[in-house]
Amino acid sequence: MKNFDELLKKYADFIVRVGVNPQPGQVLIINCALEGAPLARLCVRSAFEAGARDVQVNWTDDAVTRTRMELGSEEALTDHKGWQLRRYLDYAETEGGVCVLHLIADDPEVFAGLDGAKISRVNSANRAFMQPWREYTMNDRVQWSIAAIPSAPWAKKMFPELDTDAAIEAADIVLMDDDPAKISLAMRISRKCMSIAYQNIVFALAVKALCLILTALGITNMWWGVFADVGVMVLAVLNATRMLNVKQYQ
Repeated sequence: MKNFDELLKKYADFIVRVGVNPQPGQVLIINCALEGAPLARLCVRSAFEAGARDVQVNWTDDAVTRTRMELGSEEALTDHKGWQLRRYLDYAETEGGVCVLHLIADDPEVFAGLDGAKISRVNSANRAFMQPWREYTMNDRVQWSIAAIPSAPWAKKMFPELDTDAAIEAADIVLMDDDPAKISLAMRISRKCMSIAYQNIVFALAVKALCLILTALGITNMWWGVFADVGVMVLAVLNATRMLNVKQYQ
């Protein structure tokens, strides 16, 4: 494996410049767990180098998050203040705007063993409070992106048979590559797969609908039914084989 720090910097540059793509004069807000601090620091530098006006990082800590959910009252956990929402909206509504990057390194089992109903109610209240901001992100009125970094809890989840250090190293190898830009290749292939899937679905439904209509009118016979079933399946498979030529997307 090549130098990890070098690959991590390439990963950060790719996340910032291709993923969230801050424009000159924009503010970038990074949401990140403490476990992802090494990557977050590199993303901050990369964003400034890309022309961001400012970069702000909102840190979270799994241990604190769990303790608050375990011992805090629902009333306190859902006692939202206006500034918590306005700090996002103010940036979105000012000249230059804002973009958001979520770096995922949280413990997937952070709430294990706690009251599931309470967690659901608190999370629901939090989502409702932040709905005005969510409308910005869900409607792509601001740029946003999500990226992951191997943390100890996630690594152990992926490789439970390994000790923590070995699991993290294995997860690093999974996420890191000589060329992080290959992520964009994976995205292109994914989009092409979805396109072919939609083509097959539309084609199959259209042919079957046509056969049903023609059969109802007494125009078609059994062989049309065979084509609508087996024939469409064969054509759909042949269409899907276009994805075997991965080189054309590189």
